[in-house]
Amino acid sequence: MVLQHYIPGDRHRIMAYLKQEVLLYKQSGTDFSDTPTTITDAYNIKLDMGKADRKDVFKFNIRNPHDKYSTGQRKFEEGDNVKIRMWKNAATYALATSNNRLLFDGIITEPNLKVDTKGHILEMKGSSRTELMFGSLVFVSLQGDDAVTLPGVIKHIIDEVNGDNLLGTGSAKKIKYIYLSVDQDGNATTDDDTISNVKSDGTAYTSKVQLREIYRKGIEILKKYSSSEWTADGNYEYYLDQNNYFHWKPKIVTLSDGDSLNEGVNARQISIKVSKADIITGVIINVGMSPSNRGNTIPVINPVAVTQHGAKWKFISRFQNLSETIMSFEEVTNNSSFNTNQDRFPISYGGAGYTTAFVSSATFAANSTINLPAATKGSPITVSSDSEYDAVIRREAEFIGQRFGQALLDTWSNPRFEAKVNMPLTNEYTTADLIPHTVESFNFDNKNLRLSFTNHMIWGTESDSLEDETDAGEN
Repeated sequence: MVLQHYIPGDRHRIMAYLKQEVLLYKQSGTDFSDTPTTITDAYNIKLDMGKADRKDVFKFNIRNPHDKYSTGQRKFEEGDNVKIRMWKNAATYALATSNNRLLFDGIITEPNLKVDTKGHILEMKGSSRTELMFGSLVFVSLQGDDAVTLPGVIKHIIDEVNGDNLLGTGSAKKIKYIYLSVDQDGNATTDDDTISNVKSDGTAYTSKVQLREIYRKGIEILKKYSSSEWTADGNYEYYLDQNNYFHWKPKIVTLSDGDSLNEGVNARQISIKVSKADIITGVIINVGMSPSNRGNTIPVINPVAVTQHGAKWKFISRFQNLSETIMSFEEVTNNSSFNTNQDRFPISYGGAGYTTAFVSSATFAANSTINLPAATKGSPITVSSDSEYDAVIRREAEFIGQRFGQALLDTWSNPRFEAKVNMPLTNEYTTADLIPHTVESFNFDNKNLRLSFTNHMIWGTESDSLEDETDAGEN
């Protein structure tokens, strides 16, 4: 299909020649046919892609398809592969510049037919390989010697999703990735990692994560372990690119290679709002069980944010082993003072009491109501009874949990700017790109917003970008 489209803003400029086509690859077991059928008369093509929080989807229509595509068999079936191409100002897709062409590689999920006064219309709907993450139930148990780093957890989740869908080595239906220079099929490669083992500060992940997730949706687990609660490096970006490679990476501050989006220049329509969808104004941190086997949680709030936006709570289980870690450190360091076969308290306090191996994270006065002795920041604590030992373990875990909770609220409790921009058809921008926005009427001067989602039709592209959490509140 060829369409001619005047470029807005200058009636003396030549028309943009817009073209589109659909390539159909029939399903063949766990693979697809090698030779496609070219569908040249698809119309109303719409592509919606972006962060893996939601499925990448496509849809298109074909009018009066019976004699062309259905003779002898149903040409379009659930599970078939389609590659949708759009481009402009070139005779073929291959000759178009990378910024002027677009490819969506998807799987048909709904091959529907509608018959009305306008004729017979095939209404095709489908999604990218993100569909696999939303449908799969994943079992993850990475504990003890099986524990891996956080990026290793992400790799494991994708492997589980592929395995749950019975997609073996070399299957064209698999979600691809590159992690530590090895791809999803175990092949070494010199291409860049798509699952990053490097944090935003340039250091590598080395600490191993102990976790167990029992039959949860793949996308739910990915979202959980991509949050700042687990990365301690901000919320990570994760998405599937046009070649079906899964990306997981920190939010870097490098600007997009594409042009900035400017009011009256390359932005045809702009909609800006303040998004409060992800605001958290209070957290409850689970810091685990004390020596007396009592659970312990600590609430942390941002009082200014609560006043402005109301109480919006989140329960954090990331530190549920914190008290256990403190107790284990004591028992290993002062091994002769404990009999863990009996309980988790020191064997004896003697006349001078028991002095902890850990040093206190804060200075505080004694509190006889909860049997808490006084402590000095940076120094060990001397206790004289089981109740005092229990109290100082609880208090140390609470201080660490509180510090972590406050760090989360520093970035979670501010609303963020969101901008939707309609522009001529383009493929300049990639999900997670940091794009400068200039909107003089809203006092935006190269305001950096990160691309979350894009919607493509032959007539144009719409971007949906959101301010980073670390930039929110600075306006």
